[in-house]
Amino acid sequence: MLPKVRTALLLSLTVFFSCSTSTQIKPKEESNKITVKKGQTAKSKGKEYILFENIYVTGNETYSLKRVEEGLELDKHLRGIEKEEKIISIGEGLSQLVEVGLRKNRGYRNSYSLDPIYGEKNFPDNKAGNELKAFLHRNKAFLLPYYSDNTKQKDNEYALVLSHMLVNNFMYHKGKFAADSSMVELYRITKKGGKIVVLGFQIYDKIKKFGKTNGVDWTHPKHSWQKKELHDHYKKMFPDATISEKESATTPFLYLLSIFKKN
Repeated sequence: MLPKVRTALLLSLTVFFSCSTSTQIKPKEESNKITVKKGQTAKSKGKEYILFENIYVTGNETYSLKRVEEGLELDKHLRGIEKEEKIISIGEGLSQLVEVGLRKNRGYRNSYSLDPIYGEKNFPDNKAGNELKAFLHRNKAFLLPYYSDNTKQKDNEYALVLSHMLVNNFMYHKGKFAADSSMVELYRITKKGGKIVVLGFQIYDKIKKFGKTNGVDWTHPKHSWQKKELHDHYKKMFPDATISEKESATTPFLYLLSIFKKN
């Protein structure tokens, strides 16, 4: 039997890797709907979670605004960005990062949220569905209903491109290289002199201790990164960029990756 502490960690990790802020994984055709699922762990029992195309859509209840801001080191990466410049958060889900963190609290009025769920018209008739409808109605002026690998945005448009847990979804479901097409797209829409900041790359040496959760074997390098490997991979993809990575201050088994697009 597992010790109580380790059991709790595994339960927490199962929910964590099922409930990313992003809905970006492309689904099987038959799952193109919003559904609702009740929490299964002691912590989440009784709560309702929205799934879009079989992927959890989360917001402030799962990831508080403070945690998202600290995880992305938001204030650090906003330095030098003028209030009128454009910012986008990819795989935003129902997060308050753009609505409150950027637009209301910091005055970045040209900030936008991108997530395919924003184009949905049919909602479940329950509390979770009503909350989703309210979010979409309240924020419709800056919501973009597109996927991370086809954002439909212009080249070199954004001074800062943010993503909290998008790549975690890719690596959890399809392996660590599945996010590459989205990263290429994010680089395309970032303006010269701008930056991409992404949290969600699993650290091999730390994640492997959890073994298997929800059928994913974290001891396999398919799902996690060594630090030099992560740096070298994206340096090869973007040879003209400055790449930096560090362990997350909020989630110690994840890397925070920054990609600076040179002029």
